[in-house]
Amino acid sequence: ALPIYRGAAETVARRLSDESALVRRLVPWALAKLAGPEAVPLLAPALRDADAEVRAAALTCLAELSGAAAIRSLVSGLADETQEVRLAAVRALGTVGGTEIMAPLVAAAGDVDRAVRGAALEVLTRNDPAWATSAVAGEVAARAEEDLGHRDWRRRVRAANVLAVVPTADPGPLAAALARGDADLREALTRGLALRGWTPSNTEEAVRTHLADEDWNRLRALGEPAFETCLELAMDPDRARRKGAIDGLLQFGDAAHAGRVVALLSETIDGELRRDVFLGLLEAKDVDVDRAELCRRFLGDAELAHLAARHLVKSGNAGDLDAIIAYLLGGGAAWNREVVTALGNTWRRGDADPGAKNKIRRCMKTLASQGNEEAAAMRWLAERGE
Repeated sequence: ALPIYRGAAETVARRLSDESALVRRLVPWALAKLAGPEAVPLLAPALRDADAEVRAAALTCLAELSGAAAIRSLVSGLADETQEVRLAAVRALGTVGGTEIMAPLVAAAGDVDRAVRGAALEVLTRNDPAWATSAVAGEVAARAEEDLGHRDWRRRVRAANVLAVVPTADPGPLAAALARGDADLREALTRGLALRGWTPSNTEEAVRTHLADEDWNRLRALGEPAFETCLELAMDPDRARRKGAIDGLLQFGDAAHAGRVVALLSETIDGELRRDVFLGLLEAKDVDVDRAELCRRFLGDAELAHLAARHLVKSGNAGDLDAIIAYLLGGGAAWNREVVTALGNTWRRGDADPGAKNKIRRCMKTLASQGNEEAAAMRWLAERGE
């Protein structure tokens, strides 16, 4: 940079303390144009800025101005909490090039964000088409295998994502992790195992694999053993693992299997599991179950009543009106604003017979007198003819 610009660059750098993030975002670019490589020390505060766009801009400018000298700062950017900054760091490392960027980028290929992973893979391939079989990639993969059981789910997911693109010889660690049924990394584990040519050796492994990639046709093709395995997996303490197993159970939609899933609702099981099963039965289109009857059956259930009432009022069956009103007057209105509003709209629109309208009107009057705001609003709109 010309000496005449140095004073101007320092003046611009002071704007990094401006209260406006919009102003601070422009500073790294301005400094790069004004001072060139001499702007590098002036960019230091921007790397610590509270605004992600400022940090991302600083990393990009550092790579342009410093080249390999900026690698340490760029690698630090790969650990930023914001996806935008990590993505900028990956792209900036790509402009620097060289062997030093390989290990950090292989690790970035395991990022929890798909865009960051894709950018890292693109840079790695451009830098060395055979990167995945390099010694550096093997070292990163070895560390990733150790992290598959880490207590931090982010570490586990990053490890599985790395192993999904680095073809180590032994599928054992990934198969063991899949057997644990970790919901956070099933998809990556399945991709990694496929990369190694691994195939399930028993029904449980096959079920876990098909649940991970949601290959419902293959799951159903396993027949009764798959259903039994999903029933067992549905009791897993981890909700995400449990949810996948419930999705699998609902692929067996005939009445006999659906009845066995419904039976779970009457067992002494975790309340969260009961809600997951109940919602699954209501939402699965191909399951042979009478949803309205299921909701009537559980409208008095403390854990499931709110889901049942919501479904019944949406169905609009006049025969369920008394049960829905009893539910609301029994305390359900405090939990289920949606049901109060839907019932009030039925009254206001006039698409109910006079007897039903009178029942709803009395219900809304009672709820409004109890301080229910939705019911009060419905009464007010109805009285105005709106």
